[in-house]
Amino acid sequence: MRYGSKEQEGANGCAPLMDGEIRSAFLMTEPAVASSDATNIETSIARDGDHYVINGRKWWSSGVGDPRCKIAILMGKTDFKAAKHQQQSQILVPLDTPGIKVEKMLPVFGFDDAPARPRPGAARERTRAEGEHPAR
Repeated sequence: MRYGSKEQEGANGCAPLMDGEIRSAFLMTEPAVASSDATNIETSIARDGDHYVINGRKWWSSGVGDPRCKIAILMGKTDFKAAKHQQQSQILVPLDTPGIKVEKMLPVFGFDDAPARPRPGAARERTRAEGEHPAR
């Protein structure tokens, strides 16, 4: 809420999140690197006019299993030439953005992170974001 644009703060962004109407997922971990260390992140975030193009793959997406999850907070690199600890940024990406693909749920200790288990045939999956997808 402190650093977002008016659009991000509004009815389709942080306001419903802060009011508890929707939930968010945090996308940092990547399959090929130890990305609990942000300096290892390989996902790129590049501005393209009024949009951003995100190229990468996330392996673990905390919170995406919640049926109320509507927005991802994605960590990626916006400046590959900056100092090692200044290359990273976070961007808000609605989960219905074209190019976002939730591939499968990865349980921990036999459980997923959803507060209520989905009904058979309506299972939700973990996020794997690949290719080009503009963030709104």
